[in-house]
Amino acid sequence: MSRRVFIFSWNVGQFFFPWIDKTNVDFYKNPFAPPKDGALEDILQSYDIALLWDWPRAELLYHPAFLAEHRARSYVYDWDHVPAHTDIKKLKEYHTGVYSFQRNDCETYGLSFNSTVYATPPVWPRGEKIRYDLVFVGGDKNRLPRIRSIYEACQRQGLRSKFHVRRTPGTQEPNERLEDWEISSQSIPYIGGYSLRVMEHIFFGKKLVTDNPVIKQSEFYHPDRIFLIGEADIGGLKPWLDLPFAPIAQEIKEYYTFERWIERFA
Repeated sequence: MSRRVFIFSWNVGQFFFPWIDKTNVDFYKNPFAPPKDGALEDILQSYDIALLWDWPRAELLYHPAFLAEHRARSYVYDWDHVPAHTDIKKLKEYHTGVYSFQRNDCETYGLSFNSTVYATPPVWPRGEKIRYDLVFVGGDKNRLPRIRSIYEACQRQGLRSKFHVRRTPGTQEPNERLEDWEISSQSIPYIGGYSLRVMEHIFFGKKLVTDNPVIKQSEFYHPDRIFLIGEADIGGLKPWLDLPFAPIAQEIKEYYTFERWIERFA
């Protein structure tokens, strides 16, 4: 990746951001407020891409500096769901493009599509002892009944499971603890749209349990490592876990790397 990239995101200390190759990538540490004293103008003149990741505050999204002539192409990337009352037409006036990884949001709001993305740590623990058959870590997000049904299925089948459901928005376990839980699990569920659990399935060889039928359209779908609730009987989780993990092609993994992903912004 030869283009210089500047990323504005509220969660630069979480997820995979620390693992991104910093050779040509820099981050703004406080995207809740715009840079002061001409700093944003300097950024837009010094970088090739300015990426506003996951809905910073309006003061930054609609900063007049984006309307002026500058070197950088600026993109808004929706990594969750489009907030209510978002003025997409206005956003497109301020920025080169507005993107989402949710295809239904792209169709609904007229956004451009780019996949979700991941960056792997330099060293990821291998050969760790598997302590759980399935681990869920995530927020409630109005999906508690669906989460509970998977938990109860695990209990009925005698599976070793751990479910950590955050009921209070904004609360977060330390990353080290989450990684330890997931490393030591044979499978991970995801409920709803594509999340980081899907990327962990691809990059770290964790089987996936989901109720999202869209997963069947993905190029990495394989029933031996992706259990689709509703199509497969949830009572069959235990024998499914005993199936070998079907390999994932290297080109699929490369497609979701940060380096390939940033190239897809037009």
